[in-house]
Amino acid sequence: MDAVPDLQTIGLALAVLALLGWFFWHVAASYLNAAKRFSAWLDTGAQRQRDRIEHERIRGRPPLWLRSVRAALIAAMVGMMAYLVAGKLQIR
Repeated sequence: MDAVPDLQTIGLALAVLALLGWFFWHVAASYLNAAKRFSAWLDTGAQRQRDRIEHERIRGRPPLWLRSVRAALIAAMVGMMAYLVAGKLQIR
């Protein structure tokens, strides 16, 4: 047995290191991109609110049935989350 590893082992080790480096670079770049998009979304909040107000001024409020369906869906989601949390905490 030689003390020096063969070329295949060195090549495999370099390929694994390159793959790990690319993975961590890709994850970091994705996080930075998401942070930039989130920051841009936060910065345009006032403009989105003005657009909603203008849309409501021109076309009027949404119909009552649509608002009630939205409220029912949100209430159902809150109820399901409470049920899941209660299940995790063993509260029944």
